[in-house]
Amino acid sequence: MKLLDCEKRGFVDCSGIFLHVAGKKWCGLGGYYSTKGTNEYIEIDSSNKILGFTINKSLDESINLPYSQEIMKELELEGKEDGESQLEYLKKVYGSKKISSIGKNLMHCSLVRKNERIDISPWERVRNGWDGLDEKYDITLKSDVIPELLGATVRYAFTRCRGKGLDIVTKALFPHGVPNSLDEYLESVDPDYKKWLIVG
Repeated sequence: MKLLDCEKRGFVDCSGIFLHVAGKKWCGLGGYYSTKGTNEYIEIDSSNKILGFTINKSLDESINLPYSQEIMKELELEGKEDGESQLEYLKKVYGSKKISSIGKNLMHCSLVRKNERIDISPWERVRNGWDGLDEKYDITLKSDVIPELLGATVRYAFTRCRGKGLDIVTKALFPHGVPNSLDEYLESVDPDYKKWLIVG
């Protein structure tokens, strides 16, 4: 089966306790998807370099399949099974009682790597899910950005999320205080950050 490799999709979630990085397997224009085999959980205080490497690895594993109803149904089933598997993993690691609080505070940033760029989009927490925010909140980097700067940019992108739990997540990501601006933070990571930043 021929794969459609021009676009890679994924996301990073932050609970205030851990970072969850995943790549998406989908078909056609979207709809149901699966993250099976692409999920990575890393500690909240992991270095920006580790976060960047983890993001690249998960995006590399993202797959866009040609559309068919059969594949869509397979992805729907696989996605549900994988979701249940992830929940069981989290219960085992963090305990059942903590799962509800983790879910309440979870913040979400989507990732799209295409045409030599990576778009990082913060989302707004609404009830038990998320809504997309205006594009003015997005951050775009060149796709060959160094891992440390990629990780730093995604870390900062969570400060642009909206909704309940944001203060908990940002405090965990930036225990010494949220930087005053994206430029200030990225410059502290790499003085040459501007050669990687397309839109900030």
